[in-house]
Amino acid sequence: MTFSELANLIEKNKKKELPVKKVEDIEPHELRVQKTYKAASEIEYITKNETKRDNEDIKDAVKDYLTIQYTNINGELLCQICNDSMPFKIGGQYYFEKIEIFPKGKLKKETHWPYLALCPNCAAKYKYLFKTSESKLEELSWYILETIDYKDLIVPINIDDSSENIYFTEDHLRAIKILLEELEK
Repeated sequence: MTFSELANLIEKNKKKELPVKKVEDIEPHELRVQKTYKAASEIEYITKNETKRDNEDIKDAVKDYLTIQYTNINGELLCQICNDSMPFKIGGQYYFEKIEIFPKGKLKKETHWPYLALCPNCAAKYKYLFKTSESKLEELSWYILETIDYKDLIVPINIDDSSENIYFTEDHLRAIKILLEELEK
């Protein structure tokens, strides 16, 4: 992290009222934590047999495709929902979540198109809303199939009580529409 980035972070946090939970009586607090920890049950781990999709080959293609599609002229990789720059980098590359647009089993072929580039916060929102609501996914599919004219590359979605939008590049949106049309054949 550069000095100016650190200075910006410090300034940003000064504007926030961070919570303060002061410990007035330290000794009883420490004894309570120790007693609670000693009385707690041991952590247990179980082994689950899971069925996982074998898509190791496609992971790099998805990452590369989304990085190319959603990096702006300033070199920032943007989230498709909040349109902010991804919040941090790892090894010099922006970290982002590659989220499948459609639920398990909807598409039968493995390609790099049916994914979104989302920041961790928007990824959590998307997973919560769309992975738990079949009707929301159908609404999203319908909107892409029926109303997209490629002038407006924004697809509206509703997450709880708020309206959000998913931004697509024309290249990406056309590909998604073709995949949806192939499902209808």
